[in-house]
Amino acid sequence: MADLCGSCIFLDPSDCKYVDRYYCQNKHVRVKVDDRACSEFRKVGNKNNSDYERAGCYITTIVCEILGYGDSCEVLDLLRSFRESVLKNDPAYYALLLEYDQVGPIIANRLRKDSEGKILAMELLRSFLVPCAKSIKGNLDGEAVSIYQNMVNFLKLKYCLVGYDVDSEMESKPDALGKGRVRFCPKKDECF
Repeated sequence: MADLCGSCIFLDPSDCKYVDRYYCQNKHVRVKVDDRACSEFRKVGNKNNSDYERAGCYITTIVCEILGYGDSCEVLDLLRSFRESVLKNDPAYYALLLEYDQVGPIIANRLRKDSEGKILAMELLRSFLVPCAKSIKGNLDGEAVSIYQNMVNFLKLKYCLVGYDVDSEMESKPDALGKGRVRFCPKKDECF
């Protein structure tokens, strides 16, 4: 089940200006408590509220959201299962998960706000996500990882997310990987 805005620390429950919508202090918009949480979701009661809590598979979730697919469509389910059963159980993929935890939420937010987001979402689905899902179904793990990595690299270039430091200490905490709980800081302010 997806996280909901109603359990996010940014939702202001004391704001009763509108009957069914509350103010999100992070996005500065009104949301319903049962709206699906964004990639900046931070769970109420989290021990360290500066950490991200998982709010989906970031890029894949946003693509499906933009195109109107449900939260449990086949592509999302396959990719989530692949992350949990394959990637998180193989130390060779920890660096990949770590990088994705750091750039995934940012890419998802930029894709959501992109004026050509729907066109790009259709292209990402056709060129990357469907082929990745087919590779997963065919037990071609390396091919699936390569396809997804190519998509992330394409989006990093598109949204100028090259040249970022990665917190390598998180690699030693595999349970935290794949959950978007870490953030990163730019080495440079510009994209080359």
